[in-house]
Amino acid sequence: MTLFIVMGCLASGALIGFLGGLLGIGGGLIAIPALALILGMPQQLAQGTSLILVLPTILLAVRKYSQHSRIDWGVAAAGALSAIAFTWVGARLALGIDSSVLRRSFAVFLFFIALFYVWQTWQIGRRAKRSPAVKPDPVSASAAQTAAAPAAGKSIDPDLTPSEAATEAFMHETQVATSVATAATEALKGGTAPARSAPRLTRPRGAILGIVAGTLGGFFGVGGAILAVPILTVGFKLSQINAQALALSMIIPGSAIALGTYTWAGQANWMVGVPLAVGSLLFVPTGVKLARQLPERRLRACFAVMLFATVGLLIFEG
Repeated sequence: MTLFIVMGCLASGALIGFLGGLLGIGGGLIAIPALALILGMPQQLAQGTSLILVLPTILLAVRKYSQHSRIDWGVAAAGALSAIAFTWVGARLALGIDSSVLRRSFAVFLFFIALFYVWQTWQIGRRAKRSPAVKPDPVSASAAQTAAAPAAGKSIDPDLTPSEAATEAFMHETQVATSVATAATEALKGGTAPARSAPRLTRPRGAILGIVAGTLGGFFGVGGAILAVPILTVGFKLSQINAQALALSMIIPGSAIALGTYTWAGQANWMVGVPLAVGSLLFVPTGVKLARQLPERRLRACFAVMLFATVGLLIFEG
């Protein structure tokens, strides 16, 4: 029976990794509702178990970023310290409420992510229609292309090792959020407002960001980096690479604390989580290769539909 469970989790992890590579998202967004709906786990147990899958990918991502970007370790430390405390607070809040209430809250969270993907899909189509008719400033066009290229999902090398491909897929999740947030900011400016100097990212501000990201990550088990990266790029004008490196550096200690908190409370199934993580890391490259052959806009629209359906199921089952 134990071998059967392990093999089933490896297969499920492979499917999660494949979908994560195909859609360019972190595995937690798929794993949590899958564990809750398919295995019938309580919401807290599903979130704790998914952290076993997500944490190795975050570690790999930060290792990759630290090799190619300069991280302000003072700000990262300030954000990480506050994230540690408030991730624990978020996790304790999640563990202290009724499972059905937490599941419905997670469904609301997924609903807004689905709306985000719908808006992103609309923005991609809108930019595609306007690009032939508008002649943008060369500097602005170059910057827009630089920001949009990672979000297009076509720059991931299909020949990467499984761990590297998993890292690329996780990083792509934050790249998408940043590109859409930047596009929204430019649309509000209308291209006519003078550029403002960005506020300086000080350690106290990094600590505040850590509080927000840590609380969200602790409560839902996912979502901290998705929120932090657009704030860093749009609000503080950090480059894409530096924002992702800094945000992920901030949430590593908190994610470990969240996993420890869920585990200590008996809400993390390692027998399920470890083979899920192994299967996911092995099959991310397959999803990445297929993603390179399919239209990005249609992929993200399909994922939004899947999220809306998941929201309905979570509410119904909750």
